[in-house]
Amino acid sequence: KAAGKANTQLLIATAGFIAILLGVIFFACRMMGTRLTAPLAVLWQNMRALADGDHSVEIAGTDRRDEIGDMARSVLIFRDAAVENQKLATARVREQEVKNQRTEQIAELCRLFERNAEESLESFVHASSELRASADRMRVSADHSQGKSAAVASAAQQASSNVQSVAQASEELARSIGAVGQHVDQSTAISGNAITEAKRASDT
Repeated sequence: KAAGKANTQLLIATAGFIAILLGVIFFACRMMGTRLTAPLAVLWQNMRALADGDHSVEIAGTDRRDEIGDMARSVLIFRDAAVENQKLATARVREQEVKNQRTEQIAELCRLFERNAEESLESFVHASSELRASADRMRVSADHSQGKSAAVASAAQQASSNVQSVAQASEELARSIGAVGQHVDQSTAISGNAITEAKRASDT
């Protein structure tokens, strides 16, 4: 009977010890769970912010020396890489904008040059046409003047020929007049001699 009572007390004591031990274990697990889940929740929020594009988020737990600290430092490396990639992407976009602006400026200069070239070509063609027309008018005027000069030269040559003909005719007329004068003189002399002879004959 005493042995049964002792066994009962031992069982009660053992059950009490187990209950206390389970309570301690539960409390310890709860405390450890809180210490683990709280930093993990914060780290998860940091990663969520990075995924949403917020690269200015501060990564918590990077100073820890446990596995959570390793995870936090890995997330920090990921954030820094994302920030650098964003800077590179922004630089590439800016560079592309500058290239596009430069291309547009060059295209505008090409269009302006083409327009000026067309206007200059039209002006040159117009000036060439005017010059050609002026040259044609000058050629026609020169041909007309040459024709007049030829006509004047021909008229002058004809007049000179007429003058020479008149001179020759005058010389011929002068010679004829001279010959007639000689004939008249001869006739006068003959007549005078005849009269003289007739007078002599009548006197004798």
